[in-house]
Amino acid sequence: MAGHRLRRRPHLGRHLTAHGPLAGGTPYAFATGTAQALAVIHEAGVVHRDVKPQNVVLTPAGPRVLDFESPAPPTAPV
Repeated sequence: MAGHRLRRRPHLGRHLTAHGPLAGGTPYAFATGTAQALAVIHEAGVVHRDVKPQNVVLTPAGPRVLDFESPAPPTAPV
């Protein structure tokens, strides 16, 4: 259910279209939050193969990354 609520929030692409580029320190804070979200996703063994503005949702707590792939199957030892 939380994912459904996130999808209704504005995503980065919509925000940029409506308001233009992020200004001041906002781009740095946004990039840091997005990188942290991706790090958590990667630590869980999930690979995001489609990072784009439409898959980054803006929330009061910072950016949230949506629409990522299922965990990659474990690789066999060589």
